[in-house]
Order: sequence, then structure tokens, then C-alpha cells
Amino acid sequence: MTQVITLTIDGFKQGGAQEVYRLIIPILVKRFKKVRLIVLNPTILDLDLPKFENLEVFKLKANRLTKFGEYVKFRRIIRTYEDQIIISTLFISHIWTALSKINATKLIWLEQNTYHSRSLSQWKLLSLLSKRVEKVICVSRDILNISKENKLRNIILAPNPINYSNFNLNTRRTIDFVFVGRMTEQKNPYLLLKAFELIHLNEKPESVLHLIGDGPMLGEVIDYATNHGFSKNCVFHKALNINETLRILSKSKVLISTSHIEGFGLARLEALAVGCCVISTDTGGARDFLPLENNIGTVIVDFDENELAKKMLSLLNKDYWKKD
Repeated sequence: MTQVITLTIDGFKQGGAQEVYRLIIPILVKRFKKVRLIVLNPTILDLDLPKFENLEVFKLKANRLTKFGEYVKFRRIIRTYEDQIIISTLFISHIWTALSKINATKLIWLEQNTYHSRSLSQWKLLSLLSKRVEKVICVSRDILNISKENKLRNIILAPNPINYSNFNLNTRRTIDFVFVGRMTEQKNPYLLLKAFELIHLNEKPESVLHLIGDGPMLGEVIDYATNHGFSKNCVFHKALNINETLRILSKSKVLISTSHIEGFGLARLEALAVGCCVISTDTGGARDFLPLENNIGTVIVDFDENELAKKMLSLLNKDYWKKD
């Protein structure tokens, strides 16, 4: 039986892929004699990892594919064991693991996003090297489809895990709306802000919106709320750890996901698990993982602030929430 498993990832800052690793490592240390994590490009903003006697962490300085000296170190670490399983996440890790592995090693690639920014040459390289991979695990149907289009081999669909043991239902919901995600163009926070502005101006001026996430657009998002007169109804938390995020979700009524592009959208399922209604754009396999039947409070919307505002208001309806 294989006793060693190695996880590799390009970076370990806040993100869905990193949270998945943090979730599975405590399980893997019970299953394997040795668990190894290789972070190619660590920063001071990296997430903390729990300490385990059989967990070994390697931190390199590989911020690009062509860092040959770092690749040599990586290859040496990978080849320490022949009989092992390797799980790789993100582009450089995929390439370097496929080039470094020996035949006895089982290699699994985790595809956590649709990666529309990948160039044609990058996809061709991944396609070529995927023949050395045991499985390419795509965490949503959107990712699976784009991986097929770009001719990756050995593809399967398997959603990300969620740890329900940390979730507590809270019957007192004091927050109307919540957004969880980095403040980037991809996450599309302006769609939510425009919809919330309509609600604030026309329907429910006392409504409250909490936004959890950091990112390059945070300053302009705060400015938008200030300049349009509803900043006092917004609470900006920047980036929070998973327990703090779940605490706020458990006090919220409706989570809104407005992404243009999404890999899996873990926050949507975490919100469902703590009893939130969920509104999402049709991204990241939303139709696969969100139950849309029986009017239970899950809704998929187009990229239209008027439609979004109407759905947000509808999910505050007393049919979903008893008055405290």
C-alpha cells in the first residue's frame, strides 16, 4: 500500500484551491505515513497550516515556469519516493509534476478553475503532458467542458469536499445580504453593488450588505458605495479565515455570487450548509450543485442588476424567514 502522498501548488494565499488542501491534509495525515506539501511561490500572505508530525512542508521560490534552479530542487523532492501519489494544483505545478514523475508514481491534476487566461500554447503543453497523468479531476462541469475542448486526457468530474463539522445553524439572521470573494473583475462585485443600490434607494433603505474579501478592486468598491450614498449599509471585512466567514454566513439570509467566471464557488455550498438562501450567476457548475426545485431559496440569475435586485428582495420574504 502506498505510504507517501505529495501535494503541490503554485501558491498558498487565500483561495478555493488552497482551502481544499487545508481541508484534506488533516484527513491525509491519518491515511498516509508521510504527507508532503510543496508550495512553489510562498508569500507572507499565505494561509496557516495545522502542524502534524508526518506533514513535511517545502517552500521554493518559483514564481515562473522557467525557474530552472527551483525546478531542479522540485524534481529532487518529487523523486525522493518512487511509490507515491502526487496531487497537483495550478499551472506550474501541473507542468513540473508531469516532467518530474517516474513511472511508478501516480499523478493527479486538480483543475479548480476554467482558466480562460491560459494561452493556447499553455493548453497545448498541458494536453501533451496529461498523458502522463492518472486522472485530471475537474471540480465542476464548466471546468470539465473547457478541459475537454483543450484535449486534456483522463478527465473525470468530482466536486470539491466540504467539511460540515464546523457549520452551525443560527436561527437569528441579522444580516440581509452577504458576498464572499476577492474584489476582482472575475468576481464582478459591481453587479451586486448596483442591485443593492436599487434596493437601498427604492425598496428597503435599512437593508444591510456584508462583503468578505480583499483584492485589487476593494478601494474602488468602497468608493462606489460611499459616492452612491449607501456605504453606511455596507460592512467590509476584507479577507477572513474560514471560521470567521462561516460565523457571518450563519447570521446572513442571502448569499450573492455574481462571478463572470467561476471554478467551483465553494462559498455557495458553505452558505447553503449554514442555512442561507443563495443567488448565483450561471457559473462554476451552479446548475449541477444548486438545488433549484421546490422553491427552497436557490436562484440562478443573468447579469442584470434589476433582475438581481428583484430576486434579492424576494428571498427576504417572510415565507423563507420567520421574524425574530
